[in-house]
Amino acid sequence: MLFLKELKNKSLYKKLLNNYFLLALGIVLILLSLKHYLVVLVTIVYLIYIYQKSKEIFYVIVGLAVIIILIYFLKLKITLRDHNYLEGQIINIKKGDTSQTLTVKKSWFKMIVYTDLETKYSVLDYIKFQGDEVIIDDVRVPYDFDYKEYLKYQGISKVVSATSIIKVKKRFSYLYLRELITGYIDKFFSEPGNMIIKGLVIGDSKSFTLDFASDLRINGTSHLFAISGAHVNIITYFLIKVFARSKYQDKIVSSLLIIYLFLTNFLPSVLRAVIMYLLHILNKKYQLHFKTLDLLAIAFILMIIINPFYFFNLSFQLSFIVTAIIILLTSLIKDKSSLIQTVIISTAAVIVTLPIIANINSEVNLLSPLVNVVFIFLVLEILLPLSFIILVLPFLSKFYNLLVQGFIFLNNLFASQIKISVPLPYFKIYHSLIYYSFFILFFSLNKFKSRKIVLSFFLVLFSFFILFHSYTTSLKVTFLDLYNGESILIQKGVSKVLIDTGAGQGKKVSSFLRKSGIYNLDYLIITHDHFDHYGEAKDICDAVNVKRVITSSISKLSFQRQIKIGSPYIIKLGKDELILYPPEKQYLDENNNSVITFLKSELNFLFLGDLVMTGEERLNGFKEKIDVLKVGHHGSQTATSPNLLSILKPKYAIIQTGRVKSFGFPDHELINRLNNYQIKTYRTDLHYTIVYQNKKFTYLNQ
Repeated sequence: MLFLKELKNKSLYKKLLNNYFLLALGIVLILLSLKHYLVVLVTIVYLIYIYQKSKEIFYVIVGLAVIIILIYFLKLKITLRDHNYLEGQIINIKKGDTSQTLTVKKSWFKMIVYTDLETKYSVLDYIKFQGDEVIIDDVRVPYDFDYKEYLKYQGISKVVSATSIIKVKKRFSYLYLRELITGYIDKFFSEPGNMIIKGLVIGDSKSFTLDFASDLRINGTSHLFAISGAHVNIITYFLIKVFARSKYQDKIVSSLLIIYLFLTNFLPSVLRAVIMYLLHILNKKYQLHFKTLDLLAIAFILMIIINPFYFFNLSFQLSFIVTAIIILLTSLIKDKSSLIQTVIISTAAVIVTLPIIANINSEVNLLSPLVNVVFIFLVLEILLPLSFIILVLPFLSKFYNLLVQGFIFLNNLFASQIKISVPLPYFKIYHSLIYYSFFILFFSLNKFKSRKIVLSFFLVLFSFFILFHSYTTSLKVTFLDLYNGESILIQKGVSKVLIDTGAGQGKKVSSFLRKSGIYNLDYLIITHDHFDHYGEAKDICDAVNVKRVITSSISKLSFQRQIKIGSPYIIKLGKDELILYPPEKQYLDENNNSVITFLKSELNFLFLGDLVMTGEERLNGFKEKIDVLKVGHHGSQTATSPNLLSILKPKYAIIQTGRVKSFGFPDHELINRLNNYQIKTYRTDLHYTIVYQNKKFTYLNQ
């Protein structure tokens, strides 16, 4: 290409040579700034540094950033634009226990369609459907998975719960080859081999059992079934050997890799590996003198220009980070044995991706680098080649299944027995910035003594981050917004008490506790025997160390380390105290059997559980001043009477409504009562999770 030959003589080309990673880093910071305003300052400092280093590189970064941001907002506008399409081609199917989720594409738009399991659909079916649009919630519990944002960056413009679907006909699509292979695998291969072949050959992990996927996550080996660059490199190596004598080797291998892209539905990790291979061919042919890190940076920039939403894709992030680690370390450890190289690279990958992994798993397996040594060999050296061989020799499927069963057993053995899991709290953006700043500082220092000081300081700071993340100097009360039920976390110093657990949908409370850095609960108080108040208790006891579980003496629930109380029970929280009031008799209405909790602190809180009007006699003679009232029974019409409000005279009311529409919480009459008494009211249906700390209330929907 004449263009490439002329390009080599340009001054800008020479300036950028071995500096493309500076462009990539600049784009990373600018894209992060779109979501995190704190990064803006870091980005400005970085751009000033680049401007002083090279004005040409600075202008290239700015130019690329303008192009990428324009494409980003154009895609965002298309994704979020309202449209009336209720038809399209199915491009993906995910089956659950009671329903199936169809991803449907029409023109520029992609939609999610929920339907039952009765009708069988296939990818490539063209359908017309009717139904109700599903409104996707924002994040309502801190650190929870943002499904709404996930759909946005997947390009999903609408979610519909279908009431009727008509299959029109199949239409040809780029997915035809993928579906052909999928159908072939389903026809000739039974489980568990079926799911492994799909995972390793076409990158389809939908068939993975929950236990198998969980074991991979614990072992830190999920990446081996995500068709990473390592898979593509092995495939490329095999193709190069096969076509070694052909003068069209590069063109044949490149063409087959592009076909493989279609087969894997353009997985980001595969696209990255294929682009890098094509760049490598151009680099070698035209002697462009790009280093491997340059090729990685150029691949990153090209993919971000093609689709800026890739930046928010987990597979994309991990693929580039891990590949960069491999490139940077290869020259330093090339004299080591392959075993030592694998351990070093795996360890470095765990350390560098720690903030990302922590935010997904809430823990890290310290043995993951060693486990990876075993599993990289088993997967890449044995299972992957066999998976391709078995496709053309299906009569060997029984032998293959035996190997897969052995692998699954080994996967479970490591996950359950051979692990050292360290819990990790959620990394907010400023935590991640501090974390990576230490690495930059460490490698920028030349003296061993200086590096030792930085490393020591980092280890001390990181230990404090893990051990004291949940420490609060002042009172903190968190009213979680759960779909069904309620849960309240009280923190003061190192003391932590949880009142109720909610019904347990999605294990939201367990996840919140771990991501908040809470691995020990001094007390779990179960107010009464309704499932929406104790449903997640077992999961919480499994997820964190619960020292004591308190129930009333009339409760029929049973827990380890349980204390049943029949009279007032005091819990000390430093200078503050919780006083628990169990029912003195058993009521017919289980709601009135709730343990009432009084928190005596800088503000006095009264938590009524599900207490309704017929049980309010229990508060006769209660003379403590109340500042904050957690109203009874989710704000129902039959709870929190005018008489109770006139006695307690709270300044604030909290209503944990839940979001089960059929319950109709909160009742408008109750809201009117609270307004009549001029009580400032916070509601989880409007404000989401509500937090009291530093003598003020804040809420998630703010």
